[in-house]
Amino acid sequence: MARLQAKWPPFTTELKITVGVLFALWILSIPGGPLHEIMREYLLVSFDAVAFDLQFWTVITYALFHADFMHLLFNMVVLWLFGGEIARSWSSAKWWRFNLLCALGGGLAVLLSQWVMFAAAGAFGFPPTLGYSGAVMGVLAAFAWNNWNRTIYLFFVPMKGKVLIPVVIVFDAFRVFVAHEPVSIAGHLGGLATGLLLMSNWWRPRRWKLAYSRWRHKKHREKFEVVKDPESDIYIN
Repeated sequence: MARLQAKWPPFTTELKITVGVLFALWILSIPGGPLHEIMREYLLVSFDAVAFDLQFWTVITYALFHADFMHLLFNMVVLWLFGGEIARSWSSAKWWRFNLLCALGGGLAVLLSQWVMFAAAGAFGFPPTLGYSGAVMGVLAAFAWNNWNRTIYLFFVPMKGKVLIPVVIVFDAFRVFVAHEPVSIAGHLGGLATGLLLMSNWWRPRRWKLAYSRWRHKKHREKFEVVKDPESDIYIN
């Protein structure tokens, strides 16, 4: 009888460094730790911090800290499950660059969502956001892109990579709007969108220009396409 063997993703050097650094920063930033007050005052992202205190660096530094151990553990497990194979197939430089850009995308999405609320209702005093989830969601998007039409198993449930993304979005929406967990859905979606843009190369202006040129060519061809009138021998444009 054949046995079903689970193939766990590799725990690469890049993942070990990520886990080690984020764990050390969490220890240093817990209440009473040497970084706790500095983190809360200067390193977490919010509309107030950027717009009023000009703390622009927080769109990156927010990703280095976590609210508690379970927050850190969940992020690192998801990063390992979806990022192990990717980290092994990419160079270290590409891995770190991708993580950095997805964390940045998550931070900018947080700012954008809070700016919309500020512009619409004049609200401010937003709670700060922290966590590596923007980068994690970007890596999850990269995994989904690499397995777009392949069958994968999410907790033993078979699905294609392209289905994984809406499933994750629905799960996030459930956590926020039903379970009322303090989850930054904007940060998650920002990291996810950034990951998809990077993997698809749609962030490149040349890609947009090429797509626009193809669309223009198609419209031009349709405009001047010669069609025969079925009621006569006359050809019309």
